[in-house]
Amino acid sequence: MSLCCRVIWGSSFLYLQMPVPIKHHYLPKFYLKKWATQGQVRQYTRPRGLPYSLATKLKYPGETGYERHLYSLLKEEEPDSQAAIELQFLQKIDGLAAKALAKMLGGGELSSVLRGGWSQFVISLLHRSPHRLQLYKTELDARVRGKRDAELGDVTEIDVDTWDSSIDQFSKELMVDLISPGLMVNALNDMTWHLLNFEECERSFLTSDYPVMFSNSVRKFDGFIIVPVSPNHLFLATHNDVTANAFKTQNRQALVVAMNDAVVKQADHLVISTVTSHLRFVENRLQKYKEARDSDGLIRWNSPLVKP
Repeated sequence: MSLCCRVIWGSSFLYLQMPVPIKHHYLPKFYLKKWATQGQVRQYTRPRGLPYSLATKLKYPGETGYERHLYSLLKEEEPDSQAAIELQFLQKIDGLAAKALAKMLGGGELSSVLRGGWSQFVISLLHRSPHRLQLYKTELDARVRGKRDAELGDVTEIDVDTWDSSIDQFSKELMVDLISPGLMVNALNDMTWHLLNFEECERSFLTSDYPVMFSNSVRKFDGFIIVPVSPNHLFLATHNDVTANAFKTQNRQALVVAMNDAVVKQADHLVISTVTSHLRFVENRLQKYKEARDSDGLIRWNSPLVKP
């Protein structure tokens, strides 16, 4: 069934077809708007990869951090069904997260619904990027091929188009499963949350296509999840005040630099800042630390309670 909007025209109702979105944001507009100055953010990419130089442009939040049809289920026939992940899943999470962030920045308490939506949003930032989806496709393709060859032998011909579309669909369904309430989402929801304010700090936070940092074991005593939510604010989740205070008592300027260092090092291809340029800082880090990733493609960070 198509999504429709109702417009009152005289004494009758006119039903208009709402366009199905094709720009799927892995960094939602409400999130990037926090970095906007006069409506724009600064984007850093390396279009030709290493060793070529960085490119930087001013962009509106809606014009970066997206890929066309990133979450589309192309095996489905109806446009609304193809866009189900974007329309019925991620946009709902992003809508709750936008309300939750506004509430937190305003000093308000979150309802259980907004808290759950924020937890899903933070975990979604680990799984919804183009790089992450491609990793799922590669892994699923290898596993399914291995199982198929073991059962049928390698002589069975494969319809390439059918195979690729199936793997594409499986990878997106896996992403949905990982963002749905479960181990990571529930773990975050059960932690104690803190919003750290750096408005008096000279430096500002960057963000990227991998903005979430988490510890080697989130469920341990010193486990944490941390993500910049504006140029001047960090969201921090911990199990106890000891770990939280280990972050809060650090030198503020040094903590901003350390956070930006981590955010850029673990980025895949995109970094975002306010319009103020951080060109040299990003140039020295973007795409130069991929060997630091674990086998699942993520970087895990030591707690400040752990000496390196």
